[in-house]
Amino acid sequence: MSNIDYTRLVTAEEHRDLAAAAHHAAVKTECSRRIRSVLDAHTVANLQGAAIAGFLEAEEMAQLRAGQAWIVDMLHASRMLAQDPEADFTADASWPPLPEAVVALAAAY
Repeated sequence: MSNIDYTRLVTAEEHRDLAAAAHHAAVKTECSRRIRSVLDAHTVANLQGAAIAGFLEAEEMAQLRAGQAWIVDMLHASRMLAQDPEADFTADASWPPLPEAVVALAAAY
């Protein structure tokens, strides 16, 4: 009788898949954290409401569009970083730069 529980063995392929899934989840979490640090749910709701109601000036609308473009760029970077298990997704250089105008607009709302 063996003291080894073979049902708990993990193959190399399963280990690789688990590591890839963990990496993907970590990259996704980091992307979300970076976006939410500037544009949390309340700020986004306030900005959307102001835009829909027509309260934003032309310059503010341009800043809002820049923020949306930054989010799209962040999501693209997240997908690329998730595919590379060697990528340092915690480094600021791995992510698109945040436009200062977006920071200013978010601070106002």
